[in-house]
Formats: sequence, C-alpha cells, structure tokens
Amino acid sequence: MEASLRSDRSIGPEICFFEPLHTWVVHPHEPWAFGAFGLAALAILGAIESMHRAKAKLAESRDLLATTFSSIGDGVIVIDDPGRVTSMNLVAERLTGWKSAEAVGQPLPQSFAS
Repeated sequence: MEASLRSDRSIGPEICFFEPLHTWVVHPHEPWAFGAFGLAALAILGAIESMHRAKAKLAESRDLLATTFSSIGDGVIVIDDPGRVTSMNLVAERLTGWKSAEAVGQPLPQSFAS
C-alpha cells in the first residue's frame, strides 16, 4: 500500500510551494512603510495606555464618590433628567421609608411622598 502512495501521481514539493507574492526585501521606495508602521504601533500603544489610565481614574473617582455619598449625614436622593431615582444614601432610606433598591427607577415624587 505504501508503494501505491509513492506513485508518479503523488504531489511533489514543486506543486505545493508557490512563489510568494511579497518578499521581505526592502526596496528603495518602501522604507517609509516600516517607519509608518512603527509610528502607528506607538500611537496605538499610547492610546491603549491612556485608556487604561482613564479607566483607573474613573474607578478611583467612583470609589471616592461612593464613600462621600454614604458618609453624608443628610438624606441624599440622586435623580436623572426625567426625575427618576438613580440612588439614595442610608439617611434618605430612613427618611423616606424606601430601600434604595426599591426606589431606583421610581419617579421622585412617588418615592419621596411615601
């Protein structure tokens, strides 16, 4: 059976290998492409690093806001543009009788009037 695989009809290396469409030889008119690639790579890396720094700053700001929000001695109810409750601190929960999870999404007059 092995002899039948090695018959004249078998595919040889001259059929399997193709001439490459592009070689890694730098032609005199193409060096700018390597420079442009390097600059683009640096720009992308800079943008990614900037995004990571901004994300870390945002998380830090949210933590500070949450700490400040929970430590205020007055009742604080935060609403969005249409007037729906987005969050409440513990003092506001005691004053209104609503839990924050229940009040979120409710119109302010409804949660405050109870």
